[in-house]
Amino acid sequence: MNIWKIIKRSLTEACVIFCVIFSLIAIFVLSMEKAEGLYSLGQTFLFFIYALIFAVANIVMRMKGLSFAFRLFAHFAITAIGFYMCFLLYMGMVGTQVVIGLFFYAVVYAICALIIGLFVSRFRKIKNAHSDYESKFKNVKAKK
Repeated sequence: MNIWKIIKRSLTEACVIFCVIFSLIAIFVLSMEKAEGLYSLGQTFLFFIYALIFAVANIVMRMKGLSFAFRLFAHFAITAIGFYMCFLLYMGMVGTQVVIGLFFYAVVYAICALIIGLFVSRFRKIKNAHSDYESKFKNVKAKK
């Protein structure tokens, strides 16, 4: 695949991820009673950096030469490191707080991975059910 196509796709994904993350956080912050507004430019930039890291992790997830288990673990590790660098370090968390934050992230990641896995599995079953079956052995005669 062309490197420019990979970069373009990654940036597009990063922008979509950024919009989703920022929208969810904006809804959460604005729903609070004592909301003073949204985040500063630096905090918003950290959301975008995390979205870029997530998009790079998605590139690893799409690599076909690696086993699925390795791709899933690599995706989790990359996104967890990004979460740590962009959110936990910025909030000044140390020690046990970091462990609790990463545990919370792992639980949310597992739930999301399970939901996405169920949807993908269901989609593939529907796709395979509608494909026509052609016998590859219809012209082969049995040996006696």
